[in-house]
Amino acid sequence: MPTKVRQAQTSFHHGQLSPLMAARYDKTFTTNGAESLLNMAPLAQGGMRTRPETLYLNTMGSTYGLLFPFVFSPSERYAMHVRVGAIDVYGTTGQLLNTVTVSEITSGMITERKLNWAHDGNTMILAHEDLQPQVITRTGSTTFTQAAFSFEAESTGAVAGYPIYQPYYKYAPSSVTVSATATSGAITLTTSDSFFTTGMVGNVIRKGGKQILISTVTSGTISSGSIKETLASTNATEDWDEQAFSTYRGWPIDVTFFPDRLVFWGAKSRPSGIWLSKIGAYYNFDVGSGNDDEAIWEGVAGARARYACRGRFLTLFGDRSFYYVPTSATSPLTPGNFAVLEQQPYGAAQVKPRMFDEAFMFVQNTNSVAREALWEDTLQAYSARPVSLLANDLVIGGSTYSAPLGLAVLYGRTGSPEQYAMLLKSSGQISCFHSVREEKLASWTPWQTDGTVVAITDCDTDVFMLTERELTTGTAVLTLEKFSDTAEAIDCQIHLDAGTTAGANTFSGATQYVGQTVSICSQGHYLGTATVSTSGAVTIPDADLTTTGISVGLPFTQQIKPMPAHFDLPDGTSKGKVMGLVRAHFQVDRSAGFTVSGQDIYLDFAGDAFDEAAPTKTGLLTAWFKGYDENAQCTLNITTPAKVTVLGLTREVQVNE
Repeated sequence: MPTKVRQAQTSFHHGQLSPLMAARYDKTFTTNGAESLLNMAPLAQGGMRTRPETLYLNTMGSTYGLLFPFVFSPSERYAMHVRVGAIDVYGTTGQLLNTVTVSEITSGMITERKLNWAHDGNTMILAHEDLQPQVITRTGSTTFTQAAFSFEAESTGAVAGYPIYQPYYKYAPSSVTVSATATSGAITLTTSDSFFTTGMVGNVIRKGGKQILISTVTSGTISSGSIKETLASTNATEDWDEQAFSTYRGWPIDVTFFPDRLVFWGAKSRPSGIWLSKIGAYYNFDVGSGNDDEAIWEGVAGARARYACRGRFLTLFGDRSFYYVPTSATSPLTPGNFAVLEQQPYGAAQVKPRMFDEAFMFVQNTNSVAREALWEDTLQAYSARPVSLLANDLVIGGSTYSAPLGLAVLYGRTGSPEQYAMLLKSSGQISCFHSVREEKLASWTPWQTDGTVVAITDCDTDVFMLTERELTTGTAVLTLEKFSDTAEAIDCQIHLDAGTTAGANTFSGATQYVGQTVSICSQGHYLGTATVSTSGAVTIPDADLTTTGISVGLPFTQQIKPMPAHFDLPDGTSKGKVMGLVRAHFQVDRSAGFTVSGQDIYLDFAGDAFDEAAPTKTGLLTAWFKGYDENAQCTLNITTPAKVTVLGLTREVQVNE
């Protein structure tokens, strides 16, 4: 005889699961996960809601670039669009405030995404191994300046501007010596093996710690220069070095501030080096006599630098491992106690790690798994647990193991305690990770939009993205957008006001959408679609309908599909049995209606007051079904713009013996 079973799913806190999890009915993953959670955002309590929509802010033309955050204060925050030759500074509402020329930024730096940044107070520093660090300074609420990073120099010495307090390193083999023809003035330098090249003209070398400016290079072993600090002798010595950074040798790979020092991690010609400035003197890298406040220079064995991250410790990510620098409240960082300890043999992909839920979240250099570098007090070391194994397909970029394009984090906002890490995949779509460590909640969901996201960044409580979209028919442009929780369930949306309390049926002002078909919404009501006229006008399809304001934009599809039903029967597992889904009860909260496996689930009252918020439902919504299959699944779809919150569901399943 047929058996009826009720299977309840009380949460979705394991998120969308990889197809490779289809057989794992021995775990709770499948009972608290889903086969599809497209464009859904996890709730801290375990349910799912419509993901945040995006607001249109500005059109960027077709110039690709990167997005960096600049937060001076809660009320003065900026999205920095870093492109070839310049940085465009945008306010949080999308207005272009300033353009700073940085002619040294090349297209390769943008497309390879190896341009790094650090920000503190009113200063941002850009770093790349082929770029002399650039200092971007906020000088007013809408004004910024640019200058090449310049190391502090002695202004009162025997020679003005020397010594220069920059890092030095002996790139020549340790056995190579250098001699000088005099101890002051203009001199000739001779090395015991070929070393000099014309690219070193204008660089500084040190003999016995004293600085000499190279003016000409005659051969690989002979050069001329001017002494800036009197030498101790002219004798050949192995005690000499050259400036660590230069156009010839290359520049720092990454930069950060920690705790009151400027840190350069790696350089083109010395990818395993680390340099920390003097305390409170970000442009002074003089190691002096090793006093507690003086600069630090070290090498890190086996590392090729990628990212330096500040958190509880200075954490250094390389291409094959990651490291940390021990410090404590009772033992602050000094030259005497400085150490770099290797932690785990997992390198970082070419996307900057971010602090998220008490750990540094990073993508492994294989581009196939996301991990968290979490400090373990009991071990006094970092672990590197994977956080994407249940949904690894949401980390991999399409069919290839391409590096992600960016990682942004949102630590919550007013009225929404959820924290999200948004991983921009190489496919141009976003995978959202939600985690609450104390509650053992961790879930991934895919966020897709009608376009290709090319850059993403967080700026305090705002998350901005740069998206390639076809707004006007046949023309692809880049748009600056930001996520919102309080607008309509459409992307790249703009709001149009009737300008009258009587309302209107036609609205002007959508010029960016000329010739494009857009979805129209008003206070949660879906009013249909319309093609924007050549003048930028939008007309509601229902000629008799007027309202005081509408929002227009691009729709996105939402979907919830639970995993196949599974339960134990007296004769074993239900897997492989012929089952029929009889009913499904959806526990919803302030939710719009939706479709379940082709059935429209209507609310008790749909309403027709379009100047008032659309009605919603809190409680149970039920769908009935006929037929049999092996999975007893149903698919909840929201194909027209609406906001849905589903807390859980119960399936009534009939099993044929």
